[in-house]
Amino acid sequence: KIGRLAKRFGVTVRPMRRDDFDADVQRIKQIYNDAWEKSWGFVKMTDAEFEHLAHDLKRMAELDLILLAEVKGRPVGLSITLPNINEAIKPLNGRLTTFGLPIGLGRLLYNMRHIQTGRLAVLGIVEGFRRRGIAEMLILQTLDYGKNVLNYAGAELGWTLEDNDMINRTIERVGGKRYKTYRLYNKKIV
Repeated sequence: KIGRLAKRFGVTVRPMRRDDFDADVQRIKQIYNDAWEKSWGFVKMTDAEFEHLAHDLKRMAELDLILLAEVKGRPVGLSITLPNINEAIKPLNGRLTTFGLPIGLGRLLYNMRHIQTGRLAVLGIVEGFRRRGIAEMLILQTLDYGKNVLNYAGAELGWTLEDNDMINRTIERVGGKRYKTYRLYNKKIV
């Protein structure tokens, strides 16, 4: 079904290119600004903020898990999946040093090479291209790469708004299950 949708709408999904990194950063910025423009709490990043974030991402991310969806060359979708560094951090019990020695830091670096899960941190589709299976294509390609290339045992596709039915249904369609709900409450302080 996904292949038919890709063909029908002319969608291409590809990983971020190392040799065209700066141009892909601009494409990602365009998708980011267009896809989240009407989202609750959205604030556009400055060019400097975005470039700083992108270069940090380049150091810590597997670029093959940063996917762009394009329709006839136009960037319309984005997913960014990161290794779940919580797996590497948890065994340290909050300590990078023991007796003043960076033993915990060494353990952290070792643990980073043995991460078994990924976290889908960003998933956005430009308005006008939603409901075309693009989000599903991005998620499924990410899961396939994580499982078959990185040998990940699982993934988290969380941090979505509870009332964002469109993305929550998309996650359910690709096999995701809700296991937590965070809520924001508002109370007037007198």
